[in-house]
Amino acid sequence: MDPIVYIPHLPTRQNPLVNGQWIPTISLTPAAELGTLQVICDLPSDAAPENFEDAQQRVADKLSESSGEDYILMAGDPVLCGFAIHLMLSWFNQARVLRWNRESRSYDLLTLYI
Repeated sequence: MDPIVYIPHLPTRQNPLVNGQWIPTISLTPAAELGTLQVICDLPSDAAPENFEDAQQRVADKLSESSGEDYILMAGDPVLCGFAIHLMLSWFNQARVLRWNRESRSYDLLTLYI
């Protein structure tokens, strides 16, 4: 089974050409080459202080289905990404993260250990 690329918080913006529809501000194509994409939170308001507890719970619920072979995509809200890494480290003693490399225009795979 392919690994899952979890995206704790997808950065988005409103597209005025499509009735204000929210669209990603980053290309997910390079990440999709590494596994199945799973967006957890996808609106800017998801990371707002008044909604943060709910967003944190959604990240925890979704990652409870993960394995140590899955990835965390480092994009969007840094606190939600940090929380996702914390969960993976506490459950699997490692966290596999994808960090954007501007020069190669692809993601670098980093494995963090406790």
